[in-house]
Formats: sequence, structure tokens, C-alpha cells
Amino acid sequence: MDEVTTSESTSRKYELMFILSPMLTEDKRTATVKELEDIIKSFKGDVFHTEDWGKRRLAYRIKKQDEGYYLIYYFTSDDQKLIDELEHHLKLDQGVLRHLLMRREHDYEIVDYLQVAEQGKKEKAGKVSAKGIDESLRRAPKKAAPAPKKTEDGMKEVPAEKPAKQESAPKDELDKKLMDIISDSDIEI
Repeated sequence: MDEVTTSESTSRKYELMFILSPMLTEDKRTATVKELEDIIKSFKGDVFHTEDWGKRRLAYRIKKQDEGYYLIYYFTSDDQKLIDELEHHLKLDQGVLRHLLMRREHDYEIVDYLQVAEQGKKEKAGKVSAKGIDESLRRAPKKAAPAPKKTEDGMKEVPAEKPAKQESAPKDELDKKLMDIISDSDIEI
């Protein structure tokens, strides 16, 4: 009796995020990305999606840098040697500030992180609390005035009145102005 076996694909999905130094020239960045793509292709990997976030500010300094070029690659491979080679190459490359290589589930759907972040900001701007009060209109409680001090002759010292503060623009207006500034293609963030 011959058994027919179906060979299921052992190809796995991976997500590679890496940050390149802002000190690299455009040609050097392109060459570094090309090297990574060549490594993936040499091990019969398949890059099926890429995202270039461009130059962004880092949350903290890395290798004396405050900014970096963010790139995300999604690829498939069934060879563990590819993963080892990528890790080795990324660790040795001086132009790579940080990298993170993760294996994803086979049914993993690609997330457009930039779109999710923008959608979260919009939802947060229009969020209404359970009591029906717009969260952006809430103000912190006022601090109690300090107790008056007594002078040498026992009289109470009355503090001078502070000038009234100008009301600031509502948060929604500020968020809208900020989004207009951020989305302006002439400004490099």
C-alpha cells in the first residue's frame, strides 16, 4: 500500500525592522538595503512587502545618534541559515543602529503602523467619556491658594493678585494644527 503524503509548505513569515544611521549617504543606504535583499534572495527567501518610514527621531540616543532611517521588510523563508546570516550581517554593519527580526504566524496580516498611529490620534481627539464630557475639555482641579503669612507685627500679609491667564485654544484645534504641520510635505520631521 502506497501512502500519498502531501508536503505542506514549511515557509515561514518574518518581519525585519531596522534603523539606519542618518550619517549614511543616500547611496550607502541604498547599498545596505540592496545587500539585505540579496542575502534574502540568495537563500531563496521572498520579500513580499516593504515599508520605508524615512528619517525619524529616536526615542533615545543610539550610538550617539538622535535620528535614524526606519525600514520594515516582510519576507518568507524556510531556511534557518538565512535568519542566522541576516542577524550576523546586521550586527556587523556599522550603518545599522538597531534591528529586530521576528517570526510571524503564517496567517499574520501586515499592519500599516503609520496608518494605525494616525487613526489612533483621530480616535483620541474625538473621544467622549462615559459621562458625555469631551475629555479634551476637562481641566485639572485648581490648587488651593497658599495660606497668608504673618509679618513681624502680627498682621496678615495679603498676596498680590496674579494677572488672569489667557485661555488656551481647545485641544482639538491644537491637534488639528499639529496634524497639518506634520502632514506638510515641505517639512522634514
